[in-house]
Amino acid sequence: MGHVEQMLGPLRRGFAAGLIFAAACRGPAVSETLASSASKSSYFAAIDMGSSGAKMLVQQRSTDGSMVTVKDVRLSTRLGEGVASGESIPTANQDRTLAAIQSLVTTAHEEFGIDPGSVALIATAVTRNATNGRDFLAKIQHDLGVVRARILTGAEEAHYGYLGAIAKFRSVGHADDRYATLDLGGGSFQLAVGTRDAFASGGSTQIGSNQIVTKWLPEGSLTAAQFQACDLALEAQAPMPLAPDLLRGTRLVGTGSISKFLAADLGHPLIAASEIQALRSTLGALAPKSRVPLLRGTKSPEVLAALGLASDADALDYAIKAPASATLLLHIMKDLAVKEMTVSDTDVRHVLIAELAVAKK
Repeated sequence: MGHVEQMLGPLRRGFAAGLIFAAACRGPAVSETLASSASKSSYFAAIDMGSSGAKMLVQQRSTDGSMVTVKDVRLSTRLGEGVASGESIPTANQDRTLAAIQSLVTTAHEEFGIDPGSVALIATAVTRNATNGRDFLAKIQHDLGVVRARILTGAEEAHYGYLGAIAKFRSVGHADDRYATLDLGGGSFQLAVGTRDAFASGGSTQIGSNQIVTKWLPEGSLTAAQFQACDLALEAQAPMPLAPDLLRGTRLVGTGSISKFLAADLGHPLIAASEIQALRSTLGALAPKSRVPLLRGTKSPEVLAALGLASDADALDYAIKAPASATLLLHIMKDLAVKEMTVSDTDVRHVLIAELAVAKK
């Protein structure tokens, strides 16, 4: 993984852009971009195929070498729905996910001229923990032509997540500033620590929003007693993957869908635990369908697409899992004894695109 750290240095400017959502909104329109003199070969795409959804980022390398986001979209897949570690991924889950990846790959090709074989794709918790995960990845490679698809180990996921989360800080602060990064998904969460310029260590706990919905916070309106029971269960079953001592004196930086939603919804990147608690209580009191308008709010179409709230079906799936994601986030912050978290506007997809760009030079 050392090569990833080395390649990030020359690409600081590309990672110093504003929020992903803002970048998507202020970037050139697709028609304007394709009408420009820039070659389509300057476009790069990366997909993060998680346990709940698949997120694609498309960036264009500008003339000064920086990367500009031109598309950011998330589609719900429910790949890990009902799948415990060591079990197989059902055919229905695979079919939904294949259709979503096909849609993303087609968009990358038709709008930006990116061939499927040039798209970087990573698979995470449910794929690596399922008995047929490698077979499913091979199907993606063969049937969809996404030959760059690969499964990350838990340690690799934490490492890549760290590099993606702190990329925005590489041009600011001091070299010895210490960070802890948190990436929370449907099948697991990752914690990592390091400095502005170097990853130190990381780990993964195999509990995410999918398991929480299945075990403790099912679909429907939720009571305070259910949340309390879930909080107690997580204390026993969701240990931190790193020793707390390693995280003392660090700045907590969050990435992942729930963190990005909180930043977009609240309008600021520094999120307090009290704000997460308030959101959880508000959402929990509502039936999932009634949560959708609240989650969407007045966000722009570009932001809704990036958050996975664009279609009614995807928004409903997000609404079902949002209280579980907020609950897990609160559990982690409590165990780490922190009351606020900074949300990063960069993530693992930025690192994957940086790798692609370096390889193409």
